[in-house]
Amino acid sequence: MQYWRGRLHLVGGADEDRWTARADHWSLAVSGGRTDEAGWRAEQPIPVAGMHGSSAVLGDSLYVFGGQQGDFQAIPGDPDCTCTGRTPETYLSSAFRLSDPSGPWTRVADLPIAVSHADFSTIVVDGRILLIGGQVYKDPEQFYLRLTDAIQAYDPLADRWSMFGYLPHKLKIPVVGRLGDRLFVVAGQRGALPDGDRPGEITREMLTTTLPASPAARVREGAGFAGRKILLVSHDLSRSGAPLLLLETAQALMESGATVRLATASDDVRGWNLASQFGIPLIPIESAIAVAAASDAIIANTASDPTAAWVRKCLAANPFLAQRLVWWVHEIDIENFKQAADLLQLAALAIFDSNAARAAWQEAVALPPKVRVMHPPLSDDFVETASRASLPFPMKPQTRTQRPVELARDDIRRRLGVSKDDFLLLSLGSLEPGKGQRMLIRTIARLAAESGLPIRLLLVGLNRSDRAALLEDLTSDEKAVLSPARTYLRQSAFASFYLASDAFIMNSQGATKGRGETFGRVTTEAMAFGLPVLGTSAGGTAEIIVDGVTGYQYPTGEDGQAVLQRQVEILVRDRLLANRLGQAGRQSALARFQQGKHLSDLAEALELIW
Repeated sequence: MQYWRGRLHLVGGADEDRWTARADHWSLAVSGGRTDEAGWRAEQPIPVAGMHGSSAVLGDSLYVFGGQQGDFQAIPGDPDCTCTGRTPETYLSSAFRLSDPSGPWTRVADLPIAVSHADFSTIVVDGRILLIGGQVYKDPEQFYLRLTDAIQAYDPLADRWSMFGYLPHKLKIPVVGRLGDRLFVVAGQRGALPDGDRPGEITREMLTTTLPASPAARVREGAGFAGRKILLVSHDLSRSGAPLLLLETAQALMESGATVRLATASDDVRGWNLASQFGIPLIPIESAIAVAAASDAIIANTASDPTAAWVRKCLAANPFLAQRLVWWVHEIDIENFKQAADLLQLAALAIFDSNAARAAWQEAVALPPKVRVMHPPLSDDFVETASRASLPFPMKPQTRTQRPVELARDDIRRRLGVSKDDFLLLSLGSLEPGKGQRMLIRTIARLAAESGLPIRLLLVGLNRSDRAALLEDLTSDEKAVLSPARTYLRQSAFASFYLASDAFIMNSQGATKGRGETFGRVTTEAMAFGLPVLGTSAGGTAEIIVDGVTGYQYPTGEDGQAVLQRQVEILVRDRLLANRLGQAGRQSALARFQQGKHLSDLAEALELIW
């Protein structure tokens, strides 16, 4: 209910059966704390009927948001008026504005996350409307409910939504208010264990936080995505290449005016996740097929089995959605992705990270009628990071979760046990046979022992058990180039390792058939930091490195390690050459792998399906 233009306005609701949604809109004149009329007056009904929606008044306009259709239903004839929850519910993402009481409602941008039960948790803050928490899903067979912790923000001037922040836990029907620069969230129904997002106890707690200053939103004009609805589906949101690239792309799409929603097969919405950090709306995986039906494009991220299983389920439910399906394939070793191999041809469009990956898949399976190769870009934020003289550095190599310390290059090198004269080689990635780290350690240790050159090696991206096993197996020569201080678990703050290094090595051999890396964005990141890069002449790496100009290529296998050894020795002995290659690489990376260009290429590719 809202007070607007001297009248109380009540919008939506349900019939007496509690289940049938209504589009009614009533108003009552009020002044001086009293009603001025004997009864309510019928007003313009809302275009989409619903109950448990939310509303706000801003800029002399009345807004209504979301809600649901269907609810717990009264059992006919029950003497205790008991209700049953074994009823279907549909959650609404629609939003409307009424600027003239006698005129029509205008549809505005849809909510990123369809939500109900935000009746009393919608508030105007500094020219934006915040929807705080709510209920987002009801299972049609088991009838369980799911809540959200998301705070969605609507900007009426831009007609765009963003993720304002998150509550410390899932919550519906709280009461919210503002006092000065503080936001208060009081009572409501919390999410319960084991999943944390199913309705639990009614709480009396009060949450409060200082409202942050509203940052200027980054807006990308002319990219061709304004008004489009795009669903992204991934296997998970681990801090690895494909999920990070997807989240960066989602950010850019939202900045271009698209309505973006993300779901993961691992259902990362249950707890804290990377989508929260990137400000990307994350929906329950159970909602994804229904959202797909209302989307202009569905982008399936990775050829992993969980993603392929969701695609199979989606197309079984709605075969026509194949016309909107884009499969973004980040893998090159097709033998490991049988489910996707069987389904890929059903997509309307396939996108590969490299020509090498496309060739590997094309050799083995039928591809969709439309195919594009798009090299992954460097994000605008990363390019800015690569120009800084100091960066957050994680101090403890054996710890993943830690508070980094801002340090300059020389200070980082001292922490790593690297002197001014040492030549530091960086390898970044999970420890896998196909990545070639153990082979690399042997090669660099042999070079250092034979030449006496001051060479040090830095490995970043291991898991705890792999790190322990690796350090235990090192020979004395290998320990001379690789110490525990330079053997890091996977870190969120990893850019500082590029800053501290003198060269980067992508020693990927490939899981099968020596195909190398699909692309390897860490290689282009190293180039952005001005490092000379050395990599196998296979897979996407060969499409990144210009041999002899931005770095060196060498063959896969043991024969290639002898070539790599000579190349590293050349760089260690000629630091000016290493610097020239690195600077040429930086110029190449910033010119070839721009995020804006990637976004334009994606828009052009999607024009093929919408």
